Amino acid sequence: MLTIEGLAAAAGRFTATTVCIGAFDGVHLGHQALIDATVRDARAAGRSAVVLTFDRRPAEVTGAAEMPGYLTTPAQRARAIAERGVDALVVARFDEQLRATDPAPFAEEALAGMLSARAVVVGEGFRYGRGQSGDVETLRADGRRLGFRVVAVPPVVDGGGKVSSTRIRELVSRGEVGEAARLIGRPFALQGQVGTGQQLGRRLGYPTANLVPSFPQVTPADGVYACWSVWDGERRPAACGIGVRPTIGGGPRSIEAYIVGFDGDLYGRTLELEFVKRLRGEERFDTVDALREQMGRDVTATLEALGIVSTVAPTGEGASH
Repeated sequence: MLTIEGLAAAAGRFTATTVCIGAFDGVHLGHQALIDATVRDARAAGRSAVVLTFDRRPAEVTGAAEMPGYLTTPAQRARAIAERGVDALVVARFDEQLRATDPAPFAEEALAGMLSARAVVVGEGFRYGRGQSGDVETLRADGRRLGFRVVAVPPVVDGGGKVSSTRIRELVSRGEVGEAARLIGRPFALQGQVGTGQQLGRRLGYPTANLVPSFPQVTPADGVYACWSVWDGERRPAACGIGVRPTIGGGPRSIEAYIVGFDGDLYGRTLELEFVKRLRGEERFDTVDALREQMGRDVTATLEALGIVSTVAPTGEGASH
């Protein structure tokens, strides 16, 4: 998949396209329906399948006081889009100029002009242009004038509700990562760098990698989770704890992953944690020994949740600290 940063950089790159427009945070089942419809239309017509998205949310330009975390980093989003068979991803800069653009100039200059759109795929509730003044019918009218047709895809409904990024963020923030994974179509994953921690896990016989998110993603509720850890082509089971570590005096909220059976140094590397199941909430234990025993049970529960038979005991060496 070709990735193009900025609408202007896309000008002249395509002869004819089917374009899908959206924020695509999470690239969940609803987003996948839009992208798949785009790819099918493009293949049937012999055109390029293009996804148009944005580098930030409108609220980040308008200066909203508080915004929820993202479900995906830009790299994760691009990877998930590429997996749907898209030819090109265009990441437009969402700034004051774009926010102030009326629907008609956007359709003419960006869609028909820079992207050479012959078909545009959007969700039924799509809004665009200055003050969100354009909708699907506005886009259809512009399409008739500019030579592209519009395909409006209905929302994906699951469990009686619409699959949406907002719904999935709420699930993740409550620790319901299994249900979130079902609506995304894959596990929710945090991505970041492995940083220096307090080396408390090492002292307990379970050295952990301290994940420092590199992007403002939503974080699952405090607790212990069964995860897959992924880095540099490696994929290993991990028991991940999120919280303030009350048994050992508390501290800043952290994300600590014990990577089962790993003996090595991950400092400074990019690590991804795929959350499969919440095992328990964060607890305060009366003694460090009680905490250590529980960590052993957490590792066993992690391996069971991931479908792995436990054959590995704590090494006293390993992941990070």
